[in-house]
Amino acid sequence: MEFNKKAILNWAFRIVPAFILLETLFFKFSAHPDSVHIFKKL
Repeated sequence: MEFNKKAILNWAFRIVPAFILLETLFFKFSAHPDSVHIFKKL
């Protein structure tokens, strides 16, 4: 299987946002104080 720069960039552009979204799930489901503070202001 041959990987070129375009294929590697394509995977990177998919994995990075997925990782960021996975990190935010901790704040969403744990009722983190920062998250609660933001939504109380709204």
